[in-house]
Amino acid sequence: MTGSTDILEKATDACDQAVKCMPEDDPNRALCLNNMGIVFERRFEQTGSPKDFEKAIEMRELAVQIVTAPPYVRIQAAHALSKRTANGIGPSQSLKLQWDCCQMSLHERR
Repeated sequence: MTGSTDILEKATDACDQAVKCMPEDDPNRALCLNNMGIVFERRFEQTGSPKDFEKAIEMRELAVQIVTAPPYVRIQAAHALSKRTANGIGPSQSLKLQWDCCQMSLHERR
């Protein structure tokens, strides 16, 4: 398990460095933030650390907010966020995230 944790730590560091190098409105920033959310989620699954769970949510929330990002990246982040937080944030907020996902998807097709 230690080897996996070391790899996740390196992945977290690499994502963090990439995000810090990008302007706030860089379309690729959302992809990096979403990837970082995935890494924190995997680490949470291994360690059970609430801090990792909170960071996974935070990274995905930030990814969703970047309006210059490709819609599919924002949709992925919003979908993952709504699935992961449904129990913690309550059904109404989770449904709102799912609704926002649908709206982004509709706008992407236009």
